[in-house]
Amino acid sequence: ISDNLVLAWVTPADGGLYHLYIAAEGGVNGSYATYSMFRFFVNLREIRFNGNFHIDTADTTAFMFYECRNLVSVDVNTLNTACVKNMQYMFANCSSLTELDVSGMDTGNVEDMFYMFAGCTNLPEEVKQMANK
Repeated sequence: ISDNLVLAWVTPADGGLYHLYIAAEGGVNGSYATYSMFRFFVNLREIRFNGNFHIDTADTTAFMFYECRNLVSVDVNTLNTACVKNMQYMFANCSSLTELDVSGMDTGNVEDMFYMFAGCTNLPEEVKQMANK
């Protein structure tokens, strides 16, 4: 029996920030909720999808983490981005990100990465260059 139950909870982190956890049996299908899903979660510090957040059919991740300015860690390599065409502003203004491993992201179908890393002042240039391909 499937009740489509998705659970979400937060736990405190340092400095009044928090960690967000989202869970469901078999994982969470986020394919239809990727556009600005975590937008303006300004106190969010870390996101770990652990291979349980599925965006296999999503065509956009635009604004997905926009303005998550306290976000220091997100494991985007577990996201299947093969169908994504639009990644504009995906990490814009995530100014606390100091590293981001994007080596596992499939960007073969991406047509728009406009301002993907705008305002990510602490990310290394080699990461930001991904949006210039």
